[in-house]
Amino acid sequence: MDALISTFHIEWHAIVAQAINFVIVFAVLYLAAFKPLRKLMDERRDTIAGGLEDAKMQKKILEDAQEILANTHKEVLVIANDSKKALAKDMEKQKEKSMAEIKTLVEEYRVKGTKDMLAEKDAMLKDAEKEVADLVLRVVTKVLEENTTPSINRAIVEENIKKLKS
Repeated sequence: MDALISTFHIEWHAIVAQAINFVIVFAVLYLAAFKPLRKLMDERRDTIAGGLEDAKMQKKILEDAQEILANTHKEVLVIANDSKKALAKDMEKQKEKSMAEIKTLVEEYRVKGTKDMLAEKDAMLKDAEKEVADLVLRVVTKVLEENTTPSINRAIVEENIKKLKS
């Protein structure tokens, strides 16, 4: 070994001093840099792990919310369809009711119109009878004035009035 030390000019005092310097520098670096750096890295790892756990929880919450939304959407569609069907039924019932009311009103107006027309017809016939009777009376009076006496005229007029009334 002495030959090796003399060949390479190694001084064991310098190697021991450098080893002590290395241990001191390593201890200072470990205490001043590596230990705080390791603590900081551990905190960062915990923060990232917490963030990942929160992200997983948020993802689960989002999936649950989407499922609830989908179910709610389906329920709303079912309710809307039921409401639409009920509204269609109500509209059909209202239509039938309206049609029945219209038919009733039309029948009432038809009956009333028929009655009014019959009453008007009767009134017109009575007026026509009066006018015909009056004309007949005038004609008969003129014809008879020339050929009869007032008492005969009176009897003829009364007889004709009785015939017209019956």
